[in-house]
Amino acid sequence: MQAPYSRIPLVPIAVGLIAGIILFDAGLHWSGAAAITVIAVALLYFRDRFYTFGLLSVGLGWFCAFCHAPVALLPDAAGKDRDIHGEILRIMPSGDNMRMLVEADTVHGRCYEPPVRLWVMLLSDETDAGIGSKIKARGRVVVSDDFDGLPYETDAGIFSKADGAVASMIVFRQHFTTLSSGNGYRERLRQLQSRMADAIYLSGVEGRTADFLVATVCGEDSYLPKTTVEMFRVLGLAHLLALSGFHVAIFAWMISLAVYPLKLSRRYARLRHIIVMATVWGYVLSTGIAPSTVRAALLLSVVLAGRMMQRRGGSYNALAASAVLMLCVSPYMLFSPGFQLSFAAVLGLMIFAEPLNPFNRRRRFLHAMASAVTVPLAAVLGTWLVSAIYFHTFPLFFLPANIAVGAIASALIACGVVLMILGLNGFGCPPLAWGADCLYNVSDSLCRSLMGLPETEIRNIDISWYAVLILVVATVFLAVAVNKRRPAAAIIACGLCLLAFCSQRLMAEEPPAGEFYIPANTDDSRMVMRHGGFAALYTGLPEAASPALVRKCSERYSLWLAKRDCRDGFVMADSIGDVAGLRLRGNLLSVGPYSIWIVDKSGSIPEIKIDYIVLMDSGKVDIDEIVRKMSPRIVVLTSGLRPGQREKYAATCRLAGQPVHNAADSTFRLLW
Repeated sequence: MQAPYSRIPLVPIAVGLIAGIILFDAGLHWSGAAAITVIAVALLYFRDRFYTFGLLSVGLGWFCAFCHAPVALLPDAAGKDRDIHGEILRIMPSGDNMRMLVEADTVHGRCYEPPVRLWVMLLSDETDAGIGSKIKARGRVVVSDDFDGLPYETDAGIFSKADGAVASMIVFRQHFTTLSSGNGYRERLRQLQSRMADAIYLSGVEGRTADFLVATVCGEDSYLPKTTVEMFRVLGLAHLLALSGFHVAIFAWMISLAVYPLKLSRRYARLRHIIVMATVWGYVLSTGIAPSTVRAALLLSVVLAGRMMQRRGGSYNALAASAVLMLCVSPYMLFSPGFQLSFAAVLGLMIFAEPLNPFNRRRRFLHAMASAVTVPLAAVLGTWLVSAIYFHTFPLFFLPANIAVGAIASALIACGVVLMILGLNGFGCPPLAWGADCLYNVSDSLCRSLMGLPETEIRNIDISWYAVLILVVATVFLAVAVNKRRPAAAIIACGLCLLAFCSQRLMAEEPPAGEFYIPANTDDSRMVMRHGGFAALYTGLPEAASPALVRKCSERYSLWLAKRDCRDGFVMADSIGDVAGLRLRGNLLSVGPYSIWIVDKSGSIPEIKIDYIVLMDSGKVDIDEIVRKMSPRIVVLTSGLRPGQREKYAATCRLAGQPVHNAADSTFRLLW
């Protein structure tokens, strides 16, 4: 019998590390972390040290988060016409745009040591910049620390926290300059990724198949059609498009199959595991070092290292080991949805996959057939709550979609790996390319057939924090019921799910009769208004851009519209003349009990009493005359004004004793 691989309790260490990172992010002072560490050290004298390791790792997690805390921007760094100098850390092509993670040492003339990180969106796909390039850019800097938007709107800052980015910046091509070419190993890995993609495109497969294989083999999904991405997301197949443990497992299986003859030799049997680990890590590095692939490679390395040392390893300990290693290197990765989904999926597989399978492993064929159902079901049981919190949706046909497409996708990805390896070595295989096309066409037809069914997903899910806690406890009881065969635990889990649903319904907030918002951090002057089930938009953009803005806002504020029962989405403000509670006549906008005067062009100012004045025009406006004639409660400055204009108007209003609100930095809101 093999000895245990490790006696170190890594599960409580991982839990404590996570708790320490969360406590630091929540603002725990260093004295609190020190007190926890002192208590943990004192408890080391007791015999039972299982929980002591977890308590000690809370201090370790706090310290790791402190060492990797992102540098904050100075207050005057946000706004338009800001210059930055920095180095590119990551490049993510996105259609006609280029999204880059930049480490800037100079922002708006101020030097930062250590440098500050921000995302730069280059509105062009033509650039000679690479990873490691020194760049200079000018654009609008938007700080992502404090989210300020409409209710239920997803905080984009959550997705940037894992990278340590504290702001974002939009740059046009003429305001972007490459000062030095990319260098270093990261740029060489990115170039290798591009060569891998080119090898697939030149392998002879059709365009749609090539786009799919480049996304699922090389990790480059910027060329996938949006319709394909949306279709896979709705059907619960999004994990096939983003590189994850599923893809790493296929790659590792193919490499282990290629070096299988080494197993026949006692002298070189262990060399097989070393080759597999080295090849898998090379694949992970060349495909972008995604958290899910790193987790899979670490887990595989722990398992194979145990086999080489002839030690049996625990699956939970191995998963905890990979989490500890990743979080020690990059603590803020904990807040990445990809990290959370990856570990939740694996944990779901460990807890539910085998107990749900009705057949023993000795009956290999029946066990494998049942696994086609239990594996995706277990993965969804582990990830559905995380997915609902971040993406507000739940796919209803995930099980038939995974059963129908899962095996085909596995074979298709395996074909892509072979075609890529052959292409990198200057070879091709037309029969294999034809087979890949056939597999993709079959999977695409199956997906489109499922998409033709009614009600393919539950949308606009909004889960409160207390419902999340109840559902987490329900999942724990469900795990006990499945693994321990306890019917009482299953009944408790069902009761808790019902309690969460009822509490969500009973404690849901009653929406106001009407709302009016001028959202902050937008590239246009935008006003969102609602009365009852009718929602409208007012914008300072040209009339030709209005339909595109309506679509954009309908997607961005879809959950807000659904919670307010606005089934028809937005209409433009010129269509609200006969709607009770909202009325637009010229420049005068009436929203519920409030009157708003919109200054979107220079003209005569009538002498009437107005509640609020909204300045949207970039031309010259006599703010003194407006305030004197209308005597408003507040003057609102929007994003349509230049930064210099906003500062000038704000200073003028303050001198006159007039309250002013800068809607370019914080959302202006009215409720009635």
